[in-house]
Amino acid sequence: MYAMMSRPSDNGHTAFGDIFISFSPDMMFWGRPRILMKTAPFEQSAWQCLKVGAGTVPFITKEGWLMFYHGVIR
Repeated sequence: MYAMMSRPSDNGHTAFGDIFISFSPDMMFWGRPRILMKTAPFEQSAWQCLKVGAGTVPFITKEGWLMFYHGVIR
């Protein structure tokens, strides 16, 4: 299975800022996207309260998969 992370958009700017994950056996047909990571309330983490987005390609470590991401406050 292949995995793809995305932040779906209808016109380039989403009203939401969550990271979704989809899976495909052949990279042609992708399953229903599921939320992988949500934004945080401003009180918990202001720098990622509006949007979060994927950064580098995830890579495997001894502890599991590591993914860098970015956050948006405005």
